[in-house]
Amino acid sequence: MARNIVPAIMDDPYVPDRGGAVEGLSFRIAQPADMSNGQLDALLDAVGARRKTAADRIPCPVAGDFKPRKLRFIRRDGNSLSIVLPDHTDAISTATALRNSINGAAAGNPVVCIELRGEKWLDLAPNLGASGTPTAGTPSRSTLGGKQHVHSGKIAYEYDGGAGGTITTSVRVDTDVVAAGGVTSPPSILGATWAGCVGAFQPENPCATRRGMDHRRYIAVLLTTAGYQTTEVPVLSTDSADILACGQAIAGLASLTCLPYQGETNKRLHTLIA
Repeated sequence: MARNIVPAIMDDPYVPDRGGAVEGLSFRIAQPADMSNGQLDALLDAVGARRKTAADRIPCPVAGDFKPRKLRFIRRDGNSLSIVLPDHTDAISTATALRNSINGAAAGNPVVCIELRGEKWLDLAPNLGASGTPTAGTPSRSTLGGKQHVHSGKIAYEYDGGAGGTITTSVRVDTDVVAAGGVTSPPSILGATWAGCVGAFQPENPCATRRGMDHRRYIAVLLTTAGYQTTEVPVLSTDSADILACGQAIAGLASLTCLPYQGETNKRLHTLIA
């Protein structure tokens, strides 16, 4: 079915994972052929948005280094509808309300799957206080011929919109810190940031890792004595203040060069919805 591409704009602020506000966020939404203008307007209104008009002029538009998080609704006929999710802590309640609205708008072509696609920031280092010329630190990756040690385990990850709910997921990082018996610790180049962002591993946790979910994370690009390396730092907490504090701690590392961020992505969000 042909779909009409509709420019839209947020009247309400978009809240980044780390808190704060992005005003006047614009996006585009594909209007399904079996959905009326009024039904689409109701969906936009539910997330604090509306159709964009020629009168909408944003004096300071959001930079191109940012992509907002979205909910993607896949329908029985295989077509999908994606819409901005203003606040990551409302992922499940917002997805539920929008699913019900879409299903009510077109009987016989219901939503069968829902995906959460996390926000992406190209480089948050300047926003989080990083400054100065980076100083080379100790690489956490082995040189040619050396054995690569990995610090890994499972965490009780707080998923977006779960009202305190947790899911067991596995995390890992290459490390240069290995004690007797092969016991590993986080890499020295990250200082205390790994412990503050990730927390303690779950002891002897038998639970399987959640499939289809990629945890929120900062992607630290670090200068080392062996060149640049990229190290992902997961963020355990869904609380905006904790996500911000984690980023600020990483931004304070002497070796940091830049700091992209990837919000939580869940291809099976519908399994968390009653």
